Amino acid sequence: MLNTETVVSTAIKIPFVSENNDTGITTFDTMILRDGVLYTSMVVPVTFTEIGEGLYTLNATFTETGLYTLFIEQNICAYITVRDRTFLSYLVNLEDEALGSWEWNKATNLLTLYRISGGVLSTFNMSDSTVAASRAISI
Repeated sequence: MLNTETVVSTAIKIPFVSENNDTGITTFDTMILRDGVLYTSMVVPVTFTEIGEGLYTLNATFTETGLYTLFIEQNICAYITVRDRTFLSYLVNLEDEALGSWEWNKATNLLTLYRISGGVLSTFNMSDSTVAASRAISI
């Protein structure tokens, strides 16, 4: 059984083996639960690809976040966590904030944080006085 994570609107392939390693099957009895409730709103339908010798992949694109349980032929095949972003994207942002550069334009009171690659990570409106300085997200 597979336990994996994916991002919304990203194609995913879930490997599984057919009962008795049967080949030539084009459709399987499939049921998907989302957060414990039967899920029927897949925008892109589930398809199957035969790899060989009874090994197949279920191909799907999840359009909503949630915790999914995938059943194929009454067997749990996968637990899939669908998120807006991956944990890796959060780690990349943390690394960019820690190791990237920044520029505070005191004429415009705009602080710009740059990624390690040089791209803009975020901008902030700054306020500064002799007593305190603060930043607020720029929209």
